[in-house]
This record gives sequence, C-alpha cells and structure tokens, in this order.
Amino acid sequence: AAAQALGSTIGQRIGGTEQIPDEAFVHISPSKYAAQIRREGLKTSSGRVYFAKWRDVKNMTVNQAEYNYKIEPPGRWTREEGLTVWVLKSASDIKPSYRGAARVPGGPPQWVYEGVVGPTDIIEHPIR
Repeated sequence: AAAQALGSTIGQRIGGTEQIPDEAFVHISPSKYAAQIRREGLKTSSGRVYFAKWRDVKNMTVNQAEYNYKIEPPGRWTREEGLTVWVLKSASDIKPSYRGAARVPGGPPQWVYEGVVGPTDIIEHPIR
C-alpha cells in the first residue's frame, strides 16, 4: 500500500480533483509551513511567489512534485512531513504573470506574483 501511495498522483491524494478547476493557480509547499501560511499567507524572501496551473500538476506524483519544485534543500524536508497544495481563489485580486518554462526539463510552466499572497486569497488542500 505504501508503494501505491507514493505512486499515486497529487490529485488522487488530496481527495478528488473535481474540487479544483484545471485553470486554477496552485502553489505547493511543505506542510510544516501550513500554520504560518494560514496566518501570514504565501511570502518568500525573494518577494516572488511561484504558481503552476492545476491541470499541469494534478497528475504528478509526490516524487515528481519534489523534483519539479525543488521543495526544500536536502535535509530540510522529509516526505513524511507532507505537502500542501494552496489554491489561489478565482475571486482574488492577485493575478500572477506568466514566467515561462519550468526550472527543470519536463516540468510545468510557471507563473509568478511579486508580493505577499494573503491568507484570505488561498484555499488549503493537504496531500495525504
């Protein structure tokens, strides 16, 4: 069962892809930051928050997401800690700009927003 879970897609692991529209912007982060993100929103030291479209990541496995997003430097995150998908609300005033091709070959196209994405602008979907 554990091998199947690792091979299952992000969409399957959050409990159904029908709740997230294909065109939705999503950000994936380690779940250990979820409480902070719920309080403060998505923000980075660079001032840029990166997104992908749900249609481009929902069929990735956790391993593929780790590779494509370079989730954390080695040793700072473990798979057991989990990942969270943050969905940008469609009614949000935040509009990411197209950045281009992914950072790694075969990865999803990326969009970027310069600034903080407030906690009221996102919806949390833990990956089980």
